[in-house]
Amino acid sequence: MSVRHALASSAALIGGALIFFEACLPSARFPSCKTNEDCADKGAAKQCFDTRCVECRSDDDCGDGRYCETNSRACKSIGDMGAASRAEPSASADSSAAP
Repeated sequence: MSVRHALASSAALIGGALIFFEACLPSARFPSCKTNEDCADKGAAKQCFDTRCVECRSDDDCGDGRYCETNSRACKSIGDMGAASRAEPSASADSSAAP
């Protein structure tokens, strides 16, 4: 087998593998974008952030009683945050501490 034939066979095998893997990969979780206009028809994900269409970039985008979850960039209800993250230390706990 000549070197040229081996290179051509390798290139064909690699090309076929790339096509196979591209067909098997799931579609992008977030639509790709460059501007907010690219996200106009993407449901709740109306803003372009880091080349993907998302629902929010900051808490201000979500409205009262909601926050922007940083991993998914989706608006969530403050009630979804969990009691531990909202708990404030009680005043009685501070007064019972020994000096």
